[in-house]
Amino acid sequence: MALLWFSPRFAFQGYTKVCIKIRRVWNAILFEIVPMTSSPSEKSEFIIDTDVLTKACLMAVSLGADIIKTNYSNEPKTFKKVTSACPVSVTILSGEHVSDEECLKRIRGAMDGGASGGAFR
Repeated sequence: MALLWFSPRFAFQGYTKVCIKIRRVWNAILFEIVPMTSSPSEKSEFIIDTDVLTKACLMAVSLGADIIKTNYSNEPKTFKKVTSACPVSVTILSGEHVSDEECLKRIRGAMDGGASGGAFR
């Protein structure tokens, strides 16, 4: 599996070209979509608005994503809007550091909202 990050500095045509090349070697491409309020170095926060998450995930699908790793909206009911609109598997990223118990609760909530699970480093 190949992992791609979105960067505003890299033109979308560049992603499409990279995806075509990756498909020659790998079976699946995972896009990590992390909408934030500003750059990570400026104490930014994760955006959890479902409209923003849905649009970002659909953009990744249009560029060739087979799996998407993105922010969790913190509510299964609202996250269902994201997962039901997306034709590929959606997983959540770890987000802020939390206890193991809280992490498992987030994964359960995301899965109740249609996510395939969590993808953590």
